[in-house]
Amino acid sequence: MPRYGYNKLDETANEIRLVTLFPGVDKSDIVADLHTISFNPDEPVPNFEALSYTWGSSENSPEISIGHLRDCSLKVTRNLEVALRHLRYADKPRIMWIDAICVNQDDLDERGEQVKRMADIYARAKQVTVWIGPAGPNTDTAIRALNSLSSKIQANWSFWRTTPAQDSDLDDNHWSDPESPLPYSSDTVAGIQDLYGREWFQRLWIQQEIRMANVEAIVVCGQAVILWSDLRKSALCLFNKSSLNPTIDKAGLRHVWSMGDLGYTNLSGIISFTRRCRCSDPRDRIFAVLSFLETYERDLKITPDYNMTTKQVFQEAIWQWIQHNSALDILTLCDGTSTTAGLPSWVPNLAIPPSSCLLQTISTASARASCAALRDGDNLSLQGIHVATINEVDKWQEDESITNAIRRLATPLLEEITNGKRHELVLDAFCMTLNGGLFSNIYIPEDKNSPNWDTFRDIVKKILEGGDGFAGISASQLKELDNANKYLRGRSLLRTDSGGMGLGPDTTKPGDEIVILLGGRGAFVLRPSRDGHFQMVGECYLHGFMNGEALLGPLPPQTRSIARYDEKTGAYWRCYLNENSGHYAIEDPRLGPLPSGWRRKDHDRDHVISWFVNDTTGEGLDMEWRDNGFPDPRASAEAFINKGIGLRYFHLV
Repeated sequence: MPRYGYNKLDETANEIRLVTLFPGVDKSDIVADLHTISFNPDEPVPNFEALSYTWGSSENSPEISIGHLRDCSLKVTRNLEVALRHLRYADKPRIMWIDAICVNQDDLDERGEQVKRMADIYARAKQVTVWIGPAGPNTDTAIRALNSLSSKIQANWSFWRTTPAQDSDLDDNHWSDPESPLPYSSDTVAGIQDLYGREWFQRLWIQQEIRMANVEAIVVCGQAVILWSDLRKSALCLFNKSSLNPTIDKAGLRHVWSMGDLGYTNLSGIISFTRRCRCSDPRDRIFAVLSFLETYERDLKITPDYNMTTKQVFQEAIWQWIQHNSALDILTLCDGTSTTAGLPSWVPNLAIPPSSCLLQTISTASARASCAALRDGDNLSLQGIHVATINEVDKWQEDESITNAIRRLATPLLEEITNGKRHELVLDAFCMTLNGGLFSNIYIPEDKNSPNWDTFRDIVKKILEGGDGFAGISASQLKELDNANKYLRGRSLLRTDSGGMGLGPDTTKPGDEIVILLGGRGAFVLRPSRDGHFQMVGECYLHGFMNGEALLGPLPPQTRSIARYDEKTGAYWRCYLNENSGHYAIEDPRLGPLPSGWRRKDHDRDHVISWFVNDTTGEGLDMEWRDNGFPDPRASAEAFINKGIGLRYFHLV
């Protein structure tokens, strides 16, 4: 049977193809037909479903028949063939959009154009149908249990908690209570782990597909069905259970309930969130997440083009983001492995999973300054200041327990921590560094997912006091070390020539330099290279330098940099708390008054961040929101130089 030949789509008419899946039962041949429609935003389209599934291997691909006369065929993956057999109706046709069938995968130009439309396709579909595979031994039981659970709970996605459903009985309150165990049999538990462990949840493209879906999206496993919203809500409830059966992967549950709604984030955060997701084409690390962009990033000059090389896609995306936002958050994705992949060191190698998680920070090490970036081909020049040179590096060791790691990493400091004149300060610095400075007390209200500072410090102190380190420490207290366990993996504890302490990539070496780059929230590790150039190693936590101290000096006494939750925007915002007066300030108290000619402009977020304009020069008047907010004239390179700060350009290769 001849192979199906695609007709060229008219891109000027915004054409797409839909597939009609004809009725069939059991092992009868799969028969489908393709037709073309205009997909203009202001025109109605026929009702169709968009399929979200896992492609699977293309080896030994079966064929389906195309056309009423079955006069040609089309190869599909085995996974898709199984899905079509389960999803076709027995007595009527089913109209769907299926990427592997509706897009000519051999036409690179068409692929690029259709990728641009995929978000709209999933958004305008009557229903998104998720196929996660055939039924397992206990998946039907699990879906019945999760359908029941979801009817008894509701989710608070702002604080990642579940509460009893509004119409639930008092007897049902235990379902959402984190301390109440779920009365599930071993078969149900096995089925739940099977469901949430399916490959579909790890696929990169489904992040866009399910995010754009409407509330009618369903998940199909064999013949069992559950609403996507109910499956996600149940994952949140299970994740928060303190007595969850250990055979259920909590990291997998977190991944599931985090899907579909990333909250307020940027391209850098989106790439980080999806970094461990699977895709067959590394260029899709960028192309598959473009529809997630916030409004202020929609005009990034990044267009899906499969004629570009992976290096070109990665490099242009990073550069366009830096230019657009005047910020360097996206460089935190670098981990020192880029040059081995033929990339400039400042271009993260997104083709491989990261060796560590990103340091979560509200820091403003560069005082919220806009970056000064110059590019010449593969070279990138960034303005900043040198703060330290690394003398010693202690790497995290695989299969090392967190308690043993704490003892080993503290060994060179043990004398100072226990007997030195500055022992309390050294212990504080060590504890802060272990967790990248992130503790619950920097959030208002406190973030219960971050460790409590007093408890964490007390545990570390007891571990270092000797013995088995567990005397007087409860199991719940030991959970306070979970974040440190996460942050230490793939990283090294650093000690500098000035006696400082930090946390950097495991590729860090003695002799590397720690710098504060304008536009960066944290510090960076750079490696001196040839001819005065540097290689980017990666992001770094450097104790005592994460709140602009290198550029502005220390914060005033009794003043803390914190993150305060704002209900209007649904996000935490950095501000400064005067602990004596209880007053919150959204601007850094070290910056002083605005220069002559500058003023603050009213805008819809002026209660959480200031917008500065100069009516004389016009600066800031037509400014659009950027990732690091609005430029502050008091935190410009010129302002720092005028204060005598020794800024310089670091030339990255």
